[in-house]
Amino acid sequence: MRKILLFALFLCNLSAQAQFQNLVKATVSSVHDGDGCVVKFDGQAVKTTVRFRRIDAPEIRGYSVVSQPYGRNAGDTLRELIKGKTVLLDTMPGKGSSRDKYGRLLADIYTADTVSIQFLMVSKGLAWYAKREDDPNPKFNTVLYRAEKAARAEDVGLWGSYLTKKGKKARVYTPWWWRKNYSLR
Repeated sequence: MRKILLFALFLCNLSAQAQFQNLVKATVSSVHDGDGCVVKFDGQAVKTTVRFRRIDAPEIRGYSVVSQPYGRNAGDTLRELIKGKTVLLDTMPGKGSSRDKYGRLLADIYTADTVSIQFLMVSKGLAWYAKREDDPNPKFNTVLYRAEKAARAEDVGLWGSYLTKKGKKARVYTPWWWRKNYSLR
């Protein structure tokens, strides 16, 4: 798996470097969950809520009646990775809008040295890969799909954490199923 992850990381970095002219610097103000954050763009006073393209992390209490297993872990890990740091956002829209139905900016997010945060979250077993048909960079879909597949195969993160009270593997519920069945909205 290590070779697959290194190769995928290499592809993600190549993708980011090839699109470097599309990246915008921002500083992360806060992180609420595992697939979004609030940023402040350089030179602007207003903060913007960002939703990461292509991934979906476990839900936490606030959006749903109860937190989804591993939701807090995903948020805490993302907080450690990016809170208070400078990140690069690729806000290039696909065929659709650059905002979701809640008004959040849809973006790919990278560390200052162009490592994909989405890739890190999926490969650590902290988020699902969520394919989008209007994706502006379809090669990235393959990378995230393979990273999730490798994390599942090795029971990394949430893939090894869903256990019954008797210690047996339990069904892993997707965030979109969780929102549908436990949503406060």
